[in-house]
Amino acid sequence: MIVPEGALTTEEEVLALLEEARQAGAGETEFTCSSALYDALAADEFSLLQLLLLKSDMDGNIWYSSPAYRVSLHGITYSDVPWAECLSETAVKEAVMQFGAQQAEAFTLICPEELAASLQESGKLYNFGGQGGYQRLRYAVRKNRIEVSECVPFDEPWAVVEDAAQFAAAVERFAAEKRESFYIVREQKYLEQLQEDELGAKLMLAASMLESYSSTAGRGGIYHYSGVEYTGDPKVVCYTEEDVVSAIRQMGAPGASAFRLYLVGDLIEPLSEDSFLRLHDLEAEAGMSTARMAYSFSTTLRELQYSEAKIVADAVALDSLAGAIACVEDKVRSGETELTLFCSEALYGDLIGSLDNRFTIGRDGMTRIYDLISQAGIYDYELTSSRASHAITVGIKSLYPGTEITLALENGTEKALGARLGQTLAAARDMADACAAASPLDTARNIHDALCDGVVYETREGTTENDTAVGALLNGLADCDGYSDAFRLVGTLAGLNVRMQHGNGINTGFYGFLDAATHMWNLVELDGTWRMVDVTWDDAGDGIRYSWFNLGLDRAARSHRWNEDMTVPLLAGRTSPSGLRTSSP
Repeated sequence: MIVPEGALTTEEEVLALLEEARQAGAGETEFTCSSALYDALAADEFSLLQLLLLKSDMDGNIWYSSPAYRVSLHGITYSDVPWAECLSETAVKEAVMQFGAQQAEAFTLICPEELAASLQESGKLYNFGGQGGYQRLRYAVRKNRIEVSECVPFDEPWAVVEDAAQFAAAVERFAAEKRESFYIVREQKYLEQLQEDELGAKLMLAASMLESYSSTAGRGGIYHYSGVEYTGDPKVVCYTEEDVVSAIRQMGAPGASAFRLYLVGDLIEPLSEDSFLRLHDLEAEAGMSTARMAYSFSTTLRELQYSEAKIVADAVALDSLAGAIACVEDKVRSGETELTLFCSEALYGDLIGSLDNRFTIGRDGMTRIYDLISQAGIYDYELTSSRASHAITVGIKSLYPGTEITLALENGTEKALGARLGQTLAAARDMADACAAASPLDTARNIHDALCDGVVYETREGTTENDTAVGALLNGLADCDGYSDAFRLVGTLAGLNVRMQHGNGINTGFYGFLDAATHMWNLVELDGTWRMVDVTWDDAGDGIRYSWFNLGLDRAARSHRWNEDMTVPLLAGRTSPSGLRTSSP
């Protein structure tokens, strides 16, 4: 093919000529050009002409005649290898990504010579290839072009990650797909960062779902993970104490019971000292009541592996007895079946005293935790505590029937009460109606007398109803808990303000009670002050006594012992059954 007469003056005209030759399938062509264009094409061993041929998907032998400014191409061949012209690393990366999406097996990059040399020296092309989906490739740099060949795509799932969060997300996705092997390509900047940050690389792996695996590093930050086993435990990296609290709360929201925390750098030592004392404080602040914890550590990283964790999402820190009492009463009223008190060290000591986790109900009537539980109306429960975190957990199995009935009446759910409690409510209403009097004192005395007349003291094992108002009102049998529960229920229905009081009964010489027997009685509010009523001790079996009815503090304290800071204050002076004040002895 011979070009018509006339000299070519621009690169665009040369490209147009080459395109005509390509369309015609010519094996040779020649053209003349201006002296300026000829000098440009011939410079550096005709490198510009080589590029124009490349852009035209052509190759051939170049003959030339400088006096005539004539260029001849012979033995022309044609190629379908794609190419891209790139003036920056970003453009190179984008081009490789595009060729990867097309699954091109080979391609050519046209770029400035300095850029081509830089890419060859850094090896970044391998990383760009990985991001484009190539497991491996080969390339050769020829001055101002890079010829890429033998491009092999990934044969397993792969992901490009730019930070630790993306790495964790990729591993989580592979875990959901149950992949035992996969590829990870670290983006170039992230690759360079981790090459200088050993701790960062450890944390990236630690915070993911990877449990065990083999890892092979390829060129350009391409990593092949095989033999992968995953953990289902969430993982969180913590740099500050606030991170620890936040992480534990984060685990509590969805109810996670097993998870791992990674303590980094300066956080390690202060949280590890004194058997993790400070760590346990943070756990309590975050609402963790109990958990098992195993740990491993290096100089830069400590792993805390939690299991069987119980975390209360809306935990409230408590530092006073009044706050603890209000917290328990509120949770009972709201119908919760488990409550946890996150106490200060001082409050924990006040409530638990010398007891450990092996609680026995009634072991010591003066231990405040028993006051807290029983006076809130909790009947059957499991009690655990952590001296490390100062958390006390009460698993509520059942309430005193009197408490359950009064709460049902408050909530309008009495129709949902079982048959036995429904019968108890009916009996309590009948007694309250029969005992109603003009004055609160007379009403209280009438209820006191009705229970003394209708109930026999009974403590046989296996008669659990006798611990409650059910036994007192339906069976006519009760122990001190049953008398107290019944008096509170009937008194409440009759319009009185009645409480149950837990403590010890002291031997008075009258009835042979043990010197310090765990005991339960009532407090009733009359004329704006609180008085003691102990129906159990007044039911002597041979008539009704009033020795422990309507008593003030001085008289009550002679025979009963209780934690005064856990309850309402009694009237200072004693009173008589008639309600008239008498002087203190």
